[in-house]
Amino acid sequence: MDPQRQYAQLLTLWAQGNKILRRQTNGQRDARVLQSWKLGQSVASHGIEVLPLSLEPAIFLLAPTPTEALWCVLVDRDYGMHNSQLFRRMLWLDHKEKPALHAGPIWSISENLAKKLGVMPWKILCQWIDKACDDVEWPENWQAITVLAGLSHQPQLIGQAPAQDWLGLSQLWRHQGTWQRVHLQKDYPWLQYDPILKKYLWPCS
Repeated sequence: MDPQRQYAQLLTLWAQGNKILRRQTNGQRDARVLQSWKLGQSVASHGIEVLPLSLEPAIFLLAPTPTEALWCVLVDRDYGMHNSQLFRRMLWLDHKEKPALHAGPIWSISENLAKKLGVMPWKILCQWIDKACDDVEWPENWQAITVLAGLSHQPQLIGQAPAQDWLGLSQLWRHQGTWQRVHLQKDYPWLQYDPILKKYLWPCS
């Protein structure tokens, strides 16, 4: 089947499921099962394959690039905290808007950010969530998206640095050739530093 047609049919199925759940919940917009379904629908609309395993609590199997066997299990944080060994490659779903993304022994993502990410950021998440690192949070969506872009394009230089430096390094990479004031835990040999301006430069490649 043509991929575009298959994608359209998939979105139609999600829309039909939305209508069914609305009827079953008497149109209660805050019903947890309906909110979970809308989350799955939003993620699927960006081209990610989504398999709902449970709607209350929310548990989804996500595969951004199935041909590369990349996947993760998105699990409601309140449920996952008590079942931390339930799934491999588990990513907690946080209903609070901030932090947008948390990295650590188990990663977590806000529902707000999860609805916005496309295939490439999800691919990076699936690659990195089973790589334990020190706990670090990025409160804003733009910070999380910047970090994921940095890990995507510079997995060696940025990915092997302490997680606390991922945002600063990713900002410098994104603005190559311009001096930026960022906070870094340590020095990196490929960066230039101006001690007077207290700014770093990632030279243009």
